[in-house]
Amino acid sequence: MSKLKELTEALVNLSDISDDHASGMREYSVKQGLALAIPLKHNNDVAVAQAFLSSGTVFPYHNHTKSSEIIVVYKGTIVIVTDEERRELNVGDSIAICPGCGHMLIAKTDVKVIAITIPPDAIAMPKMPGENGQ
Repeated sequence: MSKLKELTEALVNLSDISDDHASGMREYSVKQGLALAIPLKHNNDVAVAQAFLSSGTVFPYHNHTKSSEIIVVYKGTIVIVTDEERRELNVGDSIAICPGCGHMLIAKTDVKVIAITIPPDAIAMPKMPGENGQ
């Protein structure tokens, strides 16, 4: 966890993570619950977003065909279901998802996570409803 914390600190100021501000907040399209995200860093190499999922939110199954994703839990409890496993993550837990591995997220409580996608892809950045055909 310390290496992951160092990586996160190198990518984004951790004080930005703890502040629940609405500046730049975007909504993900989910069928159940509420999923919001604040992009913290986005360039050709990496996308970092702070995401909030309300209790009961089901973030649909998807994959990043050419990108790795690291999810770090900062608040709450979430279940990550991948093509390979089902894991419950709590505060301080993380998971690395390899390119092409399908996954979905289920928020057991209100959740705050940091999602790091390397390199970024279209799925990594949230869209407002109505953008790009949503």
